[in-house]
Amino acid sequence: MGAGRRMAALVIAFLWLGIAGPATAEKAEKTSDEVGQVDQQWAQALLDKNLEKLRHLYADDLVYIHSTGKIETKAQFLERLETGSLRYHRVEVTERKVRAYGDAAVVNGIFDASVDFDGQRVETQVVYVHVYVRQSGGWRMVSHQTTRVTPP
Repeated sequence: MGAGRRMAALVIAFLWLGIAGPATAEKAEKTSDEVGQVDQQWAQALLDKNLEKLRHLYADDLVYIHSTGKIETKAQFLERLETGSLRYHRVEVTERKVRAYGDAAVVNGIFDASVDFDGQRVETQVVYVHVYVRQSGGWRMVSHQTTRVTPP
């Protein structure tokens, strides 16, 4: 390849990067906004004990890891909400950062919670990780994991 062709190829590559970069950034920002809204709907659905909304938000293969280390499936978690062995009284998200990766997104955040967990009231602050994937025309949570924040 001659010097002229290399220069033309470089110019085209830089132009393409300049055009594709912002479009990709805009798409990632739109995805981040969408997933952030879905994540807020999740918190509200827990408070409202809106099982139908949660059934829709959770993927069928959801892995739900509590701050205690207890691991549940979608069916197990929803059953505990339905029977009342798990009841959320407060879920206040104080930090949320969404990172988009095409048809997947990761949410890292912090929330304060008041929860009845197996008959015992727990007041806690947790850091959390949610993983969402685009499925069936919407964002579905496939993984939830929390870790208690311990005072310094």
